[in-house]
Amino acid sequence: GGEGGGSSATVDDAELSAMAADYASLTKANPAPFMSAQHDGMPMVNVFYNDVASEHYPITSGPFTFAEGSMIVKEMLGPDDQPMMLTAMYKGPAGYDPDNGDWWWGMLTLEGEPAMPGSVGKIAMCTGCHQGQSDTDFAFGIPATE
Repeated sequence: GGEGGGSSATVDDAELSAMAADYASLTKANPAPFMSAQHDGMPMVNVFYNDVASEHYPITSGPFTFAEGSMIVKEMLGPDDQPMMLTAMYKGPAGYDPDNGDWWWGMLTLEGEPAMPGSVGKIAMCTGCHQGQSDTDFAFGIPATE
């Protein structure tokens, strides 16, 4: 950080990417892989969340706002339900990205490296899809289990 022209609220991309890569230590939200309506191409996913996010995740109803420090990680599965990549969202400090709920986004390798250049931080592809979920602070839930 340190460069002017914007908010002083920042996050550490590498630290958050490493947190996401450690998703196996988080709470798994879904009992079995499910089809992600949002992520074309790698449709079967598992979702994990940290203790901070557990106040509202798994989502049952809104409106609410996640607390700063909430992290939700989606494990994207490929053939034979093998993990292929991760997508993550982390609730940053107030002012990090006010137009998008102050969420940090990551499209990551399983090792926590950016999956492609520019795939961590404020990602228009992520925010564009998640903006419709304002009642649940930009987060999608998991399918209801009977």
